[in-house]
Amino acid sequence: MAIVSLERMFKQLEDWGQDPEDSRFGDLSELVVQNLKWVLEESFEYEARHRTGCSLYERTDGRSDYRNGYRTRDILTRFGRLEDVKVPRLRHSGFVPSILAPGRLALPDVEELTAKCLLSGASRREVTEMLTLLLGYPPCGSLLARVQSQLDRNAVEFRNRELTKTYKYLFIDGICLKIKDGRLAKEWMVMIAVGIDHEGYKEVIGYTRSKTESAAACRRLLNNLVERGLDYRKLDTVVSDDSPAIALAVDDVFGDDVDHQLCWVHRMARLADVVNKDDHRQCVGDLRQVYQAPNRKRALDAYRAWLSRWAKSYPSFARELEKDMGKLLTFFSCPESHWSYVRTNNPIERLNEDIRSRSYGWAGFQNMDSCHRLLYGLFWQRNNDWKETPKLDFTH
Repeated sequence: MAIVSLERMFKQLEDWGQDPEDSRFGDLSELVVQNLKWVLEESFEYEARHRTGCSLYERTDGRSDYRNGYRTRDILTRFGRLEDVKVPRLRHSGFVPSILAPGRLALPDVEELTAKCLLSGASRREVTEMLTLLLGYPPCGSLLARVQSQLDRNAVEFRNRELTKTYKYLFIDGICLKIKDGRLAKEWMVMIAVGIDHEGYKEVIGYTRSKTESAAACRRLLNNLVERGLDYRKLDTVVSDDSPAIALAVDDVFGDDVDHQLCWVHRMARLADVVNKDDHRQCVGDLRQVYQAPNRKRALDAYRAWLSRWAKSYPSFARELEKDMGKLLTFFSCPESHWSYVRTNNPIERLNEDIRSRSYGWAGFQNMDSCHRLLYGLFWQRNNDWKETPKLDFTH
């Protein structure tokens, strides 16, 4: 934009700033809209001069086009609706300012705000109410439909994107969500996979939905990851809770090429539920010595000590522990600096908490598409956040 235009704008703002206080703040919104309209029109003039190669009414041999008057259009902004904004016309070529898109009234920041509202999982009616409150005018139906369609396409691309990295750790878990089907909300299980690559960076690499956390659903998720480029032969460890469905799917898809670590947090929570109140502190403390041991040998010694003391009191839990102890101690084969990170499913449980906080208090998602939009928005944002710093250090 030309410097003269900026000086003119500052002079207007200086005069406005010298008004009495009630005038300054009482008409603030209207003044912002008026000045924004003027700024846009000046920027359109500058862009038209750059396109034609000369100023208005200027005669020169180097011009590339001719002016052909003006047309007016309404523009939707975050500060209000600008009416009858003057847009220059060119005679031999169509002119659309770079800040606008053909056939669209809204500026890009309005579409971005609309997208954020839709990514919250709200219905179109609720989004319309929120935007009317924020913008001061109701958004048109074409704006909502266009942004919603673009988000749906982005969600599909995110779910089907090619996996080009190699991953060292894979965390798998499921979360139950309610999605409306007619007048009632039905429960669906969303299976999520989070990977840690060989540089230590964390990423949501896939998810799928099913009616239950079944072995078939887990296999579908893992097969989808492999089809999209996951090289499971370079994968060291899969981490999950003690779900039999996940264990069966991991064995079926990955076989013996990948180790499987069961979550110690889930196992300790189960022990806390079955142990008597009088034994709680000592029994849980003795088992904690197993995963806090400095090496695998000391962990096995602590496990045998726990068995000799508590197996008779809690035989059912002792049998389950004996059956799963190999998978509970898998983390000892990883670098020592990674032990506390990979021996639990906490890295993906934190993500599940974010999903629950977004959907807390709802009767359910309006439909499957709104569920996919919220998951896409949350996972895409988390992946961007996790790009900043690695979660694990692989330099030692």
